[in-house]
Amino acid sequence: MNFKNILKAGFILNILVSATAYADHNHHNHLAYSGTPASVSATHLHAKGEWMASYKYMEMHMSDIMSDDSEIQPGSTDFMVEARDMQASMHMFGLMYGVSDNHTVMVMVPEVRKKMRMINNNNGAEILMSSQGVGDVKITNIIGLRDDLLLNLGISLPTGSIKETNAAGTRLPYGMQLGSGTYDILAGLSDIKTFGNKIFGLKVDAIFRLGRNSQDYSLGEQYKIASWFGVAHDDYNVSTIGFNARHQTRIDGIDDQIEATGAFPRVANSSGGTEFSIALGHNHEFSKGWLEDTKFSVEYDVPVYQYVNGTQLARDYTAFFKLSKVF
Repeated sequence: MNFKNILKAGFILNILVSATAYADHNHHNHLAYSGTPASVSATHLHAKGEWMASYKYMEMHMSDIMSDDSEIQPGSTDFMVEARDMQASMHMFGLMYGVSDNHTVMVMVPEVRKKMRMINNNNGAEILMSSQGVGDVKITNIIGLRDDLLLNLGISLPTGSIKETNAAGTRLPYGMQLGSGTYDILAGLSDIKTFGNKIFGLKVDAIFRLGRNSQDYSLGEQYKIASWFGVAHDDYNVSTIGFNARHQTRIDGIDDQIEATGAFPRVANSSGGTEFSIALGHNHEFSKGWLEDTKFSVEYDVPVYQYVNGTQLARDYTAFFKLSKVF
């Protein structure tokens, strides 16, 4: 185990010690649950023996070419082949179970679909590519610490393909692959406070990669801060506004079958960056009939500032749709 992984292990050990020292009974806060935005997960506990099934759909669009925090005109980069736009969507199927009143386990299984359009600047030829399949399965423990403070600790399994190719057998760029190819540690803390019909939420998440994958690279580590403010209009409707910050480090290593200096989506150094965004959402909880205890959530997230490493496509927006039912 190298020094980097020793530091990660120390971080996780510190969280586990904190959880043991400060664990306390965490009562289910219904307004906090009903007011959590669609993009945020693992911020509530379930009673012992209680189940919750969920379905989440995410769609992200990217266009415009950026270097650092500036937009670049298409055809003016140093690359022979440029990505012009990309669309990624994900169907996520989740299941949560209350192991105890203070410990819930969550499993998420994603189905990923990606499309990218690139242009050859030498001859103007359009290059279309796509990939589809199961992504990385995530298993997360949610542990109540004190008051409304929750700990997330889990693992992402390398079930998504990292060897996707086009019809000619050429391996697709890094961003078109379906998984990380590595076992990843998932860690997070969340705290939600309610004051009357007002909700204030904060969640910090991190993804740590445990070494390189079979193709001799690892995706960048990810850090995210999600904060939101919500107003409950009645017992069943909550509107939210969120302020988010994300940072991802560069890809470590290269895949010799992907790396190509003539196209920026194939360059490992053109990965990662920092982003700030604003999100608007609304949640509705059904109270009668066969949809009783079912929560419906939508959210729309738009970046207000982006800084990218190297040359990359800029994110335009991400939309979320979620259904969840307790039983």
